[in-house]
Amino acid sequence: MKPDSYGRTLTIALPLEYTAFCLLHEEHYVHYSRARVGEATTGRVAVARALGDLALAWDRALRSASVAAAAWELLRIRVRAAARAAGPAPGWDLHRTLPDLQADAMILRYRLALTDAQSAQLMGVEEPVVASQLRLAWRQLPRATDLAFPSRDTAHDASREDPRGGSRNDSRDGPRDGSRDDAGRAGAFRGARERRHRRGWPKCPEAPTT
Repeated sequence: MKPDSYGRTLTIALPLEYTAFCLLHEEHYVHYSRARVGEATTGRVAVARALGDLALAWDRALRSASVAAAAWELLRIRVRAAARAAGPAPGWDLHRTLPDLQADAMILRYRLALTDAQSAQLMGVEEPVVASQLRLAWRQLPRATDLAFPSRDTAHDASREDPRGGSRNDSRDGPRDGSRDDAGRAGAFRGARERRHRRGWPKCPEAPTT
């Protein structure tokens, strides 16, 4: 209910499908936005604006190949603008290094601890696309990257940990031809997961394999 300029009450009815879509995805949208923006209120505002954009474009979204993909693009635009206005967030900004799809997949999979299937549903892509984007992202990231892996429950605090073990020395026993040692990388991830679990953080997911 909303009064117009003449004091009359207007009833704005949103489609049930739109409301259901928002209820299904809003929480994950907020976690993603918060991870990128670094501040809770600003992140929620970005999500609210994105969902408002989606409401205005709902009919067009329904005619698109994927409603989730259309919504995700609107969210990405709003969050990108909010992140730029807010300045650098704690940790390393993946979107400065990787293409949007790869960076988003990394955030959903390793910061929000979603599965490949959940990440794919959220972004409106097929599950194999998420797996391939994660593999591509790991190949592009520096070995000594210090990625932030905060807990969802602690609202992406400033705790930081390298998911691959934390130093270049971890690769001494690996192959000398420059390729990633998948078995060694998986072992490093298991070690990181154990350290996170001892600190009370959610378990880090398995390392991607090729």
